[in-house]
Amino acid sequence: MIKTIIVTKKQIDLLFTDLNTIEHFIKTFTVLDKHKAAKALFSHAVTINYDNNKATLSTTQQFSYSEVNHMVNYMLNHGFRINADLLAETLKKACNLDTHNFFICNYSNNPQFSINIYNNTIIMHPISKNYLDLLSQENKSLINLLESDDTTCDVTVNNTTRSIDIVILKNVYKTIEHFVDILLKANIIEQSDKDDVLPTLINLAFRDFTTHELKIVKNIAQYPNDHSLSKYKNIAKNAETIFSHLANDQHLDSQSLNQLKNALNNRGDFSTAPCIIMQSFKKLDKNFHKKVQYILSKSTHN
Repeated sequence: MIKTIIVTKKQIDLLFTDLNTIEHFIKTFTVLDKHKAAKALFSHAVTINYDNNKATLSTTQQFSYSEVNHMVNYMLNHGFRINADLLAETLKKACNLDTHNFFICNYSNNPQFSINIYNNTIIMHPISKNYLDLLSQENKSLINLLESDDTTCDVTVNNTTRSIDIVILKNVYKTIEHFVDILLKANIIEQSDKDDVLPTLINLAFRDFTTHELKIVKNIAQYPNDHSLSKYKNIAKNAETIFSHLANDQHLDSQSLNQLKNALNNRGDFSTAPCIIMQSFKKLDKNFHKKVQYILSKSTHN
């Protein structure tokens, strides 16, 4: 069992109740060198030092909320026992770290869930003790609310990632608007935060979508010359440049701006583009029309 977890930006201290647990930790957290964390656990090098029943994880960079959340889930999935109070306290402290690509839902100044969007799925990770048990009454009530409109999303409980997953089935904007209303009804966010929550989640969904589409057009741009789509390489490269800008800084230079306008209106080179490329732009405009128009307007006036 884990007795204590102390999280700071560059160090995580784990205090175990006995030496057997530390041995189990070494087997599951390291590969060849017990002083180096397995690369699959963190996005950067992490060293581990031991002192009796304590393991100290250190990095020259900084730990993130995502990494602590992943670490905790990994431990729970590999037989480590962490009581609910310590788990909630650890995740709450992790909210003070870098939360890039996550939104933290707060109610009464206490974090309830963290949310990220990946592969067109809204993923809710519980932070508050009330929601840590995925079978709790609080979670059942939340899931009932989420399933109240099953035409826009599909809700599942993922025990491996310890999360509630909401697959977006139709329009992204409408689904997220419905989702935010549910967060308000369930007292997961404050009414005063609604105007900030909606655009933040839209931005997360936009980044997820554009990153996914970027991979598609990038693959087409790299097809060998004997591939049937290789004749569209130049168009694919233009699409790659557009989605690269959208996924990273949401700002377009003049050339990419004109190319995006052509793609959205099926003009110029894009008038002869294959469906697999044009489908990316059709979905972009369908799901994020308001945001796309804002980006076009912003880029035009810069």
